[in-house]
Amino acid sequence: MYAIQWQKGPGDQDLDHDATIALYFTTDDPAVTDHSTDAGASTTSLTSDTDTRLIVSGLTENSDREGDMYLWSLRTPPNDVPRSNRQVWLYAVITDGASNVTVARGGSLKITHNPYILLKSRMPSVSQGDILRLEWDDYMVDDGSGTDDAYLRLYASPNSGHTTLQSLEGSSDTFIINSSDGTASGTIASIREDSSNAFNWDTWTSGLALPQGSYSIYAGISADPTFVDNAVGRVSKAPNQLVVGVGIGTTPNMSLSPSKMEATVGDTLTFEVLVQSDGQAAESVSVVIDLSSMNLLPVDSGSPFTDLGEVFSGGTVEENSTSSYVLRFSKRKGAGEVIGSQQEQKRLASFRVTVDNGFSGRKSMDFDHDETALSLSGSSTPLKKSSGLSVQNAQLDAASRGSIVATVLLEGHSSPLGNGNHATLLDVHLRLPGSTIDVSDSRFKSGNDDLPATTDTVEVQTTSAGLLTLISVPAGRYVLTVKDTSHLSGRSDTLVIRNGETITLSSSQGFFASDIRGDPSFLLDQDGRELKAGDVTEDNEIDEDDVNAIDAAWGSNAAAANFAQADLNNDARVGVEDLTVTSSNISNSTGFGAPPVFKRATQGSNASAGVEILAPGREGEWLQGDEVELLFVANGLGDLAGYGFELEFDPLEMELVEGEVRVAEVFRENRNGFFGRVAREEGRLEVAAARRGRGWSAAGTGELLRVKVRLHRDGFPGSLELRDGRLMSSEYETTAIQLLDDPRKLALPREFALRQNYPNPFNPSTTIPFAVPIVDGGIAPVSVEIFNALGQRVRTLLNDVVESGYYRMMWDGRNRNGQTMGTGVYFYRVRIGEMVQVRKMTLVK
Repeated sequence: MYAIQWQKGPGDQDLDHDATIALYFTTDDPAVTDHSTDAGASTTSLTSDTDTRLIVSGLTENSDREGDMYLWSLRTPPNDVPRSNRQVWLYAVITDGASNVTVARGGSLKITHNPYILLKSRMPSVSQGDILRLEWDDYMVDDGSGTDDAYLRLYASPNSGHTTLQSLEGSSDTFIINSSDGTASGTIASIREDSSNAFNWDTWTSGLALPQGSYSIYAGISADPTFVDNAVGRVSKAPNQLVVGVGIGTTPNMSLSPSKMEATVGDTLTFEVLVQSDGQAAESVSVVIDLSSMNLLPVDSGSPFTDLGEVFSGGTVEENSTSSYVLRFSKRKGAGEVIGSQQEQKRLASFRVTVDNGFSGRKSMDFDHDETALSLSGSSTPLKKSSGLSVQNAQLDAASRGSIVATVLLEGHSSPLGNGNHATLLDVHLRLPGSTIDVSDSRFKSGNDDLPATTDTVEVQTTSAGLLTLISVPAGRYVLTVKDTSHLSGRSDTLVIRNGETITLSSSQGFFASDIRGDPSFLLDQDGRELKAGDVTEDNEIDEDDVNAIDAAWGSNAAAANFAQADLNNDARVGVEDLTVTSSNISNSTGFGAPPVFKRATQGSNASAGVEILAPGREGEWLQGDEVELLFVANGLGDLAGYGFELEFDPLEMELVEGEVRVAEVFRENRNGFFGRVAREEGRLEVAAARRGRGWSAAGTGELLRVKVRLHRDGFPGSLELRDGRLMSSEYETTAIQLLDDPRKLALPREFALRQNYPNPFNPSTTIPFAVPIVDGGIAPVSVEIFNALGQRVRTLLNDVVESGYYRMMWDGRNRNGQTMGTGVYFYRVRIGEMVQVRKMTLVK
């Protein structure tokens, strides 16, 4: 990512808010040809020049803060990107509805197209024949001409000193992992930069049998598919060595792939079930895996397995379900077939699990001893573990995520100005290089956020010595940005971290200031540890506005506007010390924080804003008696000073839970506070709120109302209606509230689900529950059918077009002719469009 920003200074502006912005680059040196209208160039000088290339068009002027930047994806660009190592200059063109045009020039840029790779996996100790999963991050600039998806090779070498592809490719003792025989002469499985960033490696095959010993594992990336020209290739080595011990020497009937791996809380793991039938024809296979003691959760509990189509092609999936954390999958093909061979297993199915809290130590994911089975043709007794079925289970070792340790000192808090206490609640932004958007990893947020009430930023409490510790950092490549009240933000250089590692920011790797363009300029004082003071207006920029704010807060009146921000050294008074520090930091080299640097919006608009009704954490069917929390969230705010609306509803459908109404969360960041009003009566709720003072207004996304309701009927209360809604700006412009989506969708299923019938076993009738998800057009063809154990259809309960929702079909145990069916196992199948699920039930007389 590369962030192109224009929010510093005046940003953009158009009086009637109908302007659009386009971004371009050119190889023309402005010292020779300056295309900006400020330099006297015509409005078409840039766009008519043959050296000009479009980056993006159609950006809107009528938004500020996040709207005054564009994140340019160099991996998947919308248009051209510059050639490698070619200097270009950036321009912005703003055009209003009357075709008035202004062309502004930005800075220069040089991009290299060298590929990048980071091997993230830690290596477990394995035996020959274990299957490992190697994972990585990769990247290569796409210049839009032909394909720029780089090529990858994975290597195992007893030599730990390889640093280049030339060294790896030229080494006689290095194995190519994704080659059929471990050499460049074998058949190399294609791995591309745009493909899945993972590879399952069987360490003992007929072509590549890894000898016992210790190996360093490498991942290499190159633009050359032959790996002959590796001048710009890159290599990444695993953080620890792979130790290979003696294996069993045979291929089991069933394996879990991978069979050895490390995992951390929050990871999503993918496993495949591999099968071979020792050269004999088989007609069914059943897999049962118990996760109840492993702190692993199935990603899709309704249908946890995905049929991979390599075993029993054209056969029938008889079971695909979860019950009490036990995963079950069975597939049958009446004609039978030989599955794989003793040299190569076939992939039966895959499933995904997430690592839950409490996962620790070493866990074994085992095939069930009694229920996992392979039924051979001509044999009435299924082959199980107790009767000769050989299996390879999976071993998981718990690993911790990475950590980052840094010291963040605050200018003005040290002697002689302050008392030496640098403790603060620090805004922490962990971002991908070039991006201005924080990573969205929930484990990182929950593990570090000391003030979760502010959902837009992770805030971490530092010690009096300024010590900052971040835990649960997912493996990857990042830039760390930190920001404190009254201080400019600082940013680190690029950090590379993997599971189990701790990165300590030291004097050679501390925090940097930013120049006027937002690029890193120099290491901050105190060996990159001290943030610059003077950002009184909290726009991440030090200028005359901050000096004026100090002047307005002068003295010891804590009730004065911006007093807390202006008191830089925390001595309970605003005076010459605060003024001197602030004015000293006004300059192009020190006056900006790390991007993004937001100018405070003064005349924004709420014209494009809308309100969305959410039900956080709510899943499944909405039933009578349930209590549901509803959030009314405004999106696309430009300048919100106040709002009000009414909710009307039928008291026979729902009621408000007493004491569960909260308003004005959108104004919580205003240090001067807010006013809120709530009035309720039967079938009606009226809310209104307004910020206090003129120095701040809300922008972006914010919560207007949080209310808990009790349902008196199943489903979303259809009578609930938002009426007379108004958003008011700082200029007292009123915008009517528009709902962004139909809130009734909240109570509809998001996925197709077929639940277990109840009761089961049953006599004489049972109920079959299933969910029809939201589909295009609002309706879908649905059929519900009953089959006997021979696969014969005995009854069709439903064959019609229905709306999305939750349904229950009753089967009375009779066939299509009304005859009572006998005791036995039956199957019910629900088909929704192209989606099909099957479950088993038992009728007992």
